[in-house]
Amino acid sequence: MRAVISPAIWVRSVHLLRKSLGDRAATFMRFEDPISRARVELRNPCAWTLLFGPLYWVKHGALGEGLVATVLTVFSAGLAWLALPFFAVIVLRRRYVSNGWREME
Repeated sequence: MRAVISPAIWVRSVHLLRKSLGDRAATFMRFEDPISRARVELRNPCAWTLLFGPLYWVKHGALGEGLVATVLTVFSAGLAWLALPFFAVIVLRRRYVSNGWREME
């Protein structure tokens, strides 16, 4: 028997995650490279990290953090996956700013 999760449960889960994270639950972050003027928009990094885990971080250039998160997830039998969204905003913001990008308002 296959468990089906209704869309209402997903919406409620994301709402609870945002509520628990408070100020860190940035649903929209924008960064700009001052040299090339390239822009990157991150929408709901917590939700995407919950769905895709470390792969979402690697996609945005946080390779080291993604590898560490993968190792922790393997050794914790998947429990670390549930903690990753709490660090998504911090990790991605730090990665872009350390690479010289500036956060736009």
